Amino acid sequence: MACVAVIPARRATRTLQATLEALRLGNGAFVQRVLVVTSSSDPTADLVRRWARSDDTVVLVDEA
Repeated sequence: MACVAVIPARRATRTLQATLEALRLGNGAFVQRVLVVTSSSDPTADLVRRWARSDDTVVLVDEA
């Protein structure tokens, strides 16, 4: 069984790193996809894009 984690994030660059690490390391086999919902103009989007380049389970969902 697998799940999709949806993370609404706004100006969360300081906390999102730890959240993504915890999902990948602690629940890697269980979490099939991580959707981070934020605006492309939010600095958080850049962090998500960097993660997505090295982890294909992480996806940026632009709420704009």
